Amino acid sequence: MRRTHVASAFLTLAVSLSASVTACSSAPTDEAGATSADETTSQESVTFLAGLQWWRGERATRQAAFDGYLAANADDYKSFKNTPLGTSGIPMIMIRLFPEIFPELWGAPDTNFAAVGFAKDDLEPGRVLPLGLGYIGSSPAIPTPAGPVNVNVVNLTCAGCHTGRVQAADGSQKSILGAPSTTFRNFRGMVYATVTSPKYTADTFRAALAAHPLGWVYGDPAMGQQEALERAIFMAPGSAEQFLAKLQAGSIGGAQRWAQTLGAYTYNTPNAPNPSASTPGYLDAIGAGIAIVVDPAVVTGDALKAALPPLPAMIDIMSVWNQKSRPFAQWDGSITTKLHRNLAAEFGVIGDPTKLNMDNANRTTRLTENMPSPPYPFDLPVASVAIGKVLYGKYCASCHEGSKSTIFPAATVGTDPNRAVIWTPYNTAALRGALRIGCTDPVTCFQADGSPVPDDHLVRSTGGYLAPPLDGIWARAPYLHNGSVPTLRALLTKNRPATFYRGNAAYDQLDGGFVSNAVVTPGAAIFDTTKSGNSNKGHDSRAFLGNLDWSRDCIATDSLIAYLKTL
Repeated sequence: MRRTHVASAFLTLAVSLSASVTACSSAPTDEAGATSADETTSQESVTFLAGLQWWRGERATRQAAFDGYLAANADDYKSFKNTPLGTSGIPMIMIRLFPEIFPELWGAPDTNFAAVGFAKDDLEPGRVLPLGLGYIGSSPAIPTPAGPVNVNVVNLTCAGCHTGRVQAADGSQKSILGAPSTTFRNFRGMVYATVTSPKYTADTFRAALAAHPLGWVYGDPAMGQQEALERAIFMAPGSAEQFLAKLQAGSIGGAQRWAQTLGAYTYNTPNAPNPSASTPGYLDAIGAGIAIVVDPAVVTGDALKAALPPLPAMIDIMSVWNQKSRPFAQWDGSITTKLHRNLAAEFGVIGDPTKLNMDNANRTTRLTENMPSPPYPFDLPVASVAIGKVLYGKYCASCHEGSKSTIFPAATVGTDPNRAVIWTPYNTAALRGALRIGCTDPVTCFQADGSPVPDDHLVRSTGGYLAPPLDGIWARAPYLHNGSVPTLRALLTKNRPATFYRGNAAYDQLDGGFVSNAVVTPGAAIFDTTKSGNSNKGHDSRAFLGNLDWSRDCIATDSLIAYLKTL
């Protein structure tokens, strides 16, 4: 775990200035904790400014280290950012036209698929696809009137779920690579709405494509020959109809499968959330995988119900930095091998173990092993940081420091138990089988001695939750495994709202989290903690809060939040 190195002089200063640390109930101030001239002595002002410069320098150093790491691992970074998780998806020539034909679903063309939580790729501005989507040659080849062709298809990349965004003071937004996306939402649902729209016709697509010159689809001269080939195929008699029918059949079939499994049982329970609604930054990815491996044509009746998760379990997307310090994967520690945790993520999106991107899984495993978290982008009150470092060591480090593998029973933590009880003997065995099919590398898919990976390393039921390291915790809001607590302050003080907005990119610098009391970013939506699986309880007992009433000790709370932002 990376620690903040604050000079001992600042710790002394922190004690002397404790009365001027921003209080919980104080009026809003600059994040740096600036005060008027008549509230500080000249010497304190000089020392304060020195502290402010310390964090700005430290932040620049960490950002340079982060950028340097990506540059040193450029090929793996490019795969994480731009390469789809498998070889099936939406033909590139079609998805580029979605915003033009269906702006009411995908947003206008200049919004870069903002309606499903994406944005312009600010890390590579020349790309025509938003950050989080990429293209790859289809496999197997798509039948066309001209014969089988490996046309490029678009699907999610790792960055689609694991890159967040934060809004700067000037209103611009910056990507946070490796952070959970707080805006990604309802991509599958929007595809379903597209393929069932009256406007979803081959003639509509052909007319829209013909209105654009050669080079528009990819925006890349190097792809000119491929685009010309794909245009010719798409425009051939009967070909566009085949393209549209294939995507339609896959989307409708997937929706029907979900309805027959999780929809009929897991989410057909009292007070269940609606996973088809706008749910920015949280989803049931494991449930999607289980719906695929539990076939209602094979398993029926009571046996089908027993094979599925008993209750809804939508969860927050996780960060993927510093995987070396995470011995187990998933919130419940159910997957222990780092490669298979990435393949499981691919399977939840692609749905066919024979079409997973093995090369991308290997590259992502390498990249995230030592990838640092990006630094907190705003100023910090160094006096508070110094106090917070001591508080962190006393109250937080024993559970969250380093490579901990302890799994706390759900009842012990007090958090919502739904996610901890999703595994059944049937779905556990079925998902293990899918991962063994999908893992095709003759070296990395086996243990160091060449033996098969044990079953309980692939998927297991733990009945509890991990206490993960807190690196980059500033960008991992909302908190708890189901994202039911909007800010660090709400987590510590137990002042947790029953409903709040998720999906904003604007940052709450005082409370530590994204703005949650209003819609600031289009697409932000209400999160209701009263729904099944969404409880905001837990990590709130005296044992977990260090026997300290954080709601009454404002200096301690502000200081711990300030230090946590430096992790």
